[in-house]
Amino acid sequence: MYEGETNENGEIVLPDWAKQGEIKIEEYEIPEGYSVKKDEDKTQIVDLANEEATFENVKNIDITVTKVWDDEDDKDELRPETITVVLLADGEEVAEAILNEENEWKYTFTDLAKYNNGEEIVYTINEDEIPEGYELTIEEYTLTNKHTPEPEPEPKPEPKPEPKPDPKDTKPVVQTPKPSPTTKEFIAPKTGIVSSFEKLLDVFKPYKS
Repeated sequence: MYEGETNENGEIVLPDWAKQGEIKIEEYEIPEGYSVKKDEDKTQIVDLANEEATFENVKNIDITVTKVWDDEDDKDELRPETITVVLLADGEEVAEAILNEENEWKYTFTDLAKYNNGEEIVYTINEDEIPEGYELTIEEYTLTNKHTPEPEPEPKPEPKPEPKPDPKDTKPVVQTPKPSPTTKEFIAPKTGIVSSFEKLLDVFKPYKS
């Protein structure tokens, strides 16, 4: 058995005795932050006299998830204190995180393998439970919860003041004078004619002298 470390070019030079016939070569310590692109690359059986053994390590990736609230600054006070976001790799749940005001509704999943046996992994996100009253939309790694607040009732219109009458359109009030308290009514005999005493005196004035 022979163990060796790669040089600055990522190569290992084996002794001559290891180049006789087929041998098994295995990468048993993968550098931090990297993963093997193909599972079969971890262990290879090769004839070093005629071929080389190649181990491909791929740098892992980070994914930052962000929550956006579209609810007019929580006008109806429905926004929850926390939400749980789920990370899926090729449709399978692999991790989850809690978002809240303290972490500014963001979280970064770190050190994720980029490949699975030679195939690039497709990472997606979802929300564990959509808050009541909200709708969820997802664009890449951003989750947006939208809520449309109830419209405020329209204020009642103030009563309009009654228009003041135009003096030009005002008709004069005609008052009927009341009879003088000194005037006495008189009923002439037989005729039933009612007249004032003063008017009766006017009738007989021509015959007084």
